[in-house]
Amino acid sequence: MRYSIAVGASLALVALIAATLYFAPPPPEKIDKTKVPDQIPFILAGSGGTDENATEIIDGPAISLHASSIPPWNINVAMDVTVERGLFLEPAQHVQRSVSEWQAHEWPVSLVLGVTWNGESRAYAADLFTPESASLINDRIGGDPVVVSLCPHSGSAVAALRQQNGIELTFLDTGKQWRGNAVWQDQETESLWSQILARSLAGQLADTSLTTIPVTVTSWDKWRQSHPDTTLVMAERDSTESAPRDWLAVDSEYGIGIRVLDQDVFYTLADFVRAPLRRDEVKQTPLVATYFPDSGIVHVFRRLRAIQEFEINLQGQFVDKIAATNWDLATGKAVSGREAGQQLERVRYQWCSRAGWATFFQTEPPAER
Repeated sequence: MRYSIAVGASLALVALIAATLYFAPPPPEKIDKTKVPDQIPFILAGSGGTDENATEIIDGPAISLHASSIPPWNINVAMDVTVERGLFLEPAQHVQRSVSEWQAHEWPVSLVLGVTWNGESRAYAADLFTPESASLINDRIGGDPVVVSLCPHSGSAVAALRQQNGIELTFLDTGKQWRGNAVWQDQETESLWSQILARSLAGQLADTSLTTIPVTVTSWDKWRQSHPDTTLVMAERDSTESAPRDWLAVDSEYGIGIRVLDQDVFYTLADFVRAPLRRDEVKQTPLVATYFPDSGIVHVFRRLRAIQEFEINLQGQFVDKIAATNWDLATGKAVSGREAGQQLERVRYQWCSRAGWATFFQTEPPAER
C-alpha cells in the first residue's frame, strides 16, 4: 500500500514537472554580440532631447537593414499666386571665371553656392541672387541642365536638374513669395514651382518634383580651397545695387533642415561647431549628419540601424564600433571592416535660415540643439 502511494506520488511529481516544462516560456536566446542582426527592435530617442548623442533606447517597431527610400517632404498645398512678370538672369548679366582669373584680379566675392555634379564643380556668387534681380540661374553642369537658386527672403538654397518627363525646363522667378519663399515658373508649361520644395504646385506639372542635387552654402575661400578646379559664376552689375545678405554672418540663425514626411529637424551652423557629427531620429528614420568645417560641406545619410553609432578615432576615421567598420561619411560608404562595401542612403537636406524654415513649414523656430 505504501509502495503504491509512493509510486503514485512520484508519477504525479513527474507529470507536474513535465507540465511545467511544457507550458513554461522558452529560455532567452543567447545573443552573439559580434554579429549585426538584420532587424533591430529599438529606435533611438534622440530627436526630442537636448543631446543628439544620447543613448536612450526605447521600444519601437523593428527597422529593416534594407529599408525603403525616404519618402518626399509632405506639406499641404494651398497657394494663390498670379504671375505678372518673369525675372530671369540672362547670360549677358553674368560671367564665368576660373580660379586663376579670380586670383589674378581679386574680384570681391565672399558667400557662394557650391555645386559639384558629374565631376564638374562650380560656385555661384551670392550677389547673383538679389531681390532686384532673380532668385535663380539656369545653367549646365557636368553636361546636364541645372537650376541653382538662393531665395533672398528665406535663405533657402536649392540645386536641381531642370528636366521633367523628357522636357528641359527653363525657369523664371515670378517675383512672388509663398510662405516666405520664392515661387518659380517654367517657360515650357507655365507651371508654378515652390523653390524650397523643388516641386510644382500648380499647372500642367503639378505634384511633380525635380531631382535635387547637393549644394553647399559656404565662403568662396573654403570652396576654392576644397575644389581647386572649380569655376566661379559672378554678377556684373551696377555697384549701386544692394549688397546680398551674408547668411553665414550669424551662425545661430542659419543651417540645414531635414524633413521626413511631416516631421523635421534643424541644425544651425552653431550646432555643428559644437558637435560636427550628429545622430538623430526623424519619423522613425535614423540619420547621421556630418559637417566638415574646412569646406563648409554637410553630408546627411540614413543609418543602417537605429543603434548604429559613429565615433571619430585618432586617425580621423568614422568608426562604427558595434559593427567594427570604418566609414567614409562624405560618400556614405563603408571602406573597411565587417560591413565593407555597404552604402548608406543619402538624405536630402535644405540650407535655410531658421526663421525661413519655420515660416515655410509653419512651425515654431527650431531651438538650438
